[in-house]
Amino acid sequence: MTPFIHYTLLFECHADYFECHEVLEEAWQADGRRHHGYAALIQYAVIHYHLRRDN
Repeated sequence: MTPFIHYTLLFECHADYFECHEVLEEAWQADGRRHHGYAALIQYAVIHYHLRRDN
């Protein structure tokens, strides 16, 4: 399973935003932080995580 598919399943099916962040951050760092799409999705998951916690 690719990191993007794993992220999507966690995000859409489980609403596990913290784990979404972890999955893509690992892939993003392994890619030398060049994949800007991963960076944007990581931030999107973090936003949802904080909104759910009323931060």
